[in-house]
Parts: sequence; structure tokens; C-alpha cells
Amino acid sequence: GQPALGDPGMPLPEAVAQVADWYRTRSLEPRAHVHLDTPAATAFAGWELYEPTLLMLASASKLLRRLGRSDLEVTHSPVVDEGWLASDERAARYGEPARQVLEAGEVTLATVRDPGGVVLARGRGAYHGDWLGVSSLWTHEDVRRTGLSSAVLRALLDWGAERGALTTYLQVVASNTDAQELYRRQGYVVHHGYGYLVADLSS
Repeated sequence: GQPALGDPGMPLPEAVAQVADWYRTRSLEPRAHVHLDTPAATAFAGWELYEPTLLMLASASKLLRRLGRSDLEVTHSPVVDEGWLASDERAARYGEPARQVLEAGEVTLATVRDPGGVVLARGRGAYHGDWLGVSSLWTHEDVRRTGLSSAVLRALLDWGAERGALTTYLQVVASNTDAQELYRRQGYVVHHGYGYLVADLSS
């Protein structure tokens, strides 16, 4: 979706109509990414909200202190390999475009693997400015609650801190209350919510 941020330079209803026309001329469902508590959100009347999401922030240094040290081996790579794809159904489904997104920018892909190379836990870190974005956090269901996700997060934060990251952020779907609670315990707090809106192509 296109982010609905900033002044479009025209009345909001007209801007929304132009967004919808852009998508429809390409036979695509019109979509937008909006902050739900802004005037832009009300301009999309009739569009359906899906995947409301929370952006959570934490101080990188405070989070590192809270996580402590780990003896688990976490490896880093800027490249998506077959092991990562085997653990990430969505990335595997989209193939090369997903690789391009995951590898874009100054990034690291951190993994914990078993002796055979199977990914047991993983996460992606993206550094920009003094920010570290954390995404794609996942742990195999058979080894959850064993410290692997914390080790991956710690490795991502170490990597970001080495580059000057002061603040870390992540996004979590609002319906995923278990993940939100985990991130809160680690030190993340909700900064704001946003959502994706979609319009019916036939309307």
C-alpha cells in the first residue's frame, strides 16, 4: 500500500480518489497505509481495515542490559539462504522479490541453527540513522521458551549498537497479544498504531 502521510496538496477526498484510480487502472485493489488517529484515516470512508498494527520502541542500550548475555551461537549474513526460506513461508512464496526486500539496505539476517543447518530461530535487523528496525522474528515451535528468540534479538541489538543505533523498533499485529506481551516484558512500549486499508475493486 501507499503510505498516506504528509500533505497531498489537494483536498483529502480528491487525493483518495486519485489513489484509487491509480490502482484501478492497473487492475489492482486500491490500498493505503494510514495512521489510524489522523485526519487522513477518515478520508478513506468505506475502505476496509485489515491488519491493524502497533509500532513499538525501546532504548537499544536498556534492552541490551535487560537481555543479558547468551552462550547460544547466532550467525549473521546479509543474504537470504535456503535455510531462511525454509523457515519463512511468505518469503519462500514470493521468491526473488522477497529476497530483494529482505536484503535491501544495511541489514543482517541473524539465525540460530541446528547441527544440520536447519533454522531454529531467526530475525532481521535493518540499520538506518541511529535506528535499528527489527523484523521477521520467529522461533520453531518445538524450541520456543528456550531463550533462542532472546539470543537472536540480542545479536541484532549488538549488531545495531556497533553501528550507532540508539533506538530499536518493531511492528506487531494488534491481534497478536502474546507477542506484544513478550516485547513489553523485554522493554518495548507502544508508540502508535497504524493500519492497512483496502477498497473493493468493483466499487
